[in-house]
Amino acid sequence: MEKWEEYLRQLLPLPINELHLDRGKRIRNLLDNLSNYPYDSKKKFKNIRENADFAREELRGAVQRFLIGNFLDSIIFSCFSVEFGLLVKLDLVLTDEEKRNVKKPFTFGKIIKKSCDYLSLDSSVEKAAYELLDIRNAHIHGSNFIGALIQSYKGFNKLFEKSGLIDINVITQGLEEITKLLPQDIRISILEKYEPIDFIEAYNAIQSISSFEWAANKRILYAMKKEVDNIITDIPLNIMQEDFLAKFNPDYFLEKRAKRALNVAEKILKGIDII
Repeated sequence: MEKWEEYLRQLLPLPINELHLDRGKRIRNLLDNLSNYPYDSKKKFKNIRENADFAREELRGAVQRFLIGNFLDSIIFSCFSVEFGLLVKLDLVLTDEEKRNVKKPFTFGKIIKKSCDYLSLDSSVEKAAYELLDIRNAHIHGSNFIGALIQSYKGFNKLFEKSGLIDINVITQGLEEITKLLPQDIRISILEKYEPIDFIEAYNAIQSISSFEWAANKRILYAMKKEVDNIITDIPLNIMQEDFLAKFNPDYFLEKRAKRALNVAEKILKGIDII
């Protein structure tokens, strides 16, 4: 058994299935790195022996949540890990007077800014920290995430209109023609899951709801919309691939974002010598 898999089995006190292992393979380097630090799944107090352990414990939490599919929580815990990591380093360099004068609330963004001022962060680490902040803000503030999704869906609705795909007969015929190209098991799965009327109902729902873009951070909204557009555009191009159905899963986008958050957190914590 490889090192990363052995550690994965320590982190998850439940029956391990192929989905857990598949997710673990995608973050095997991070699992390898974390396995270098003592971990007790029962006596949690043993996991905190020095200040840096707070950051490592939060990162373990992010990994655990990613492995079991709690992707939004995984993103949040990735941010917690970096927040603690930066605080640990700031605690070493700030004077007592400087600590007393820190303006509250000392938010994640302010912690990153203070770290850039006092810790001489490598430029790549600084860039990664602000990327993680963007990921956090995109998902903590609902209007950013929902706005990007709905704007993207509305854009594809217009394509459906131009192509005549909001007619039930056209949808029925098109669904039949497309699924003929697929392997039998995938074809049956799609036809069992989706009916032509579902596409009409989805179209009407998207048309009727607000995108709330007026409340969103325009820069984050634009970046996320572009990311969603790319994923949706890729689906028809990859229709014969095994992961075709997975891309219809509502968690597909969140899973990609959670993995990115883990990768960025790992880069930052390595850059400041926490892991």
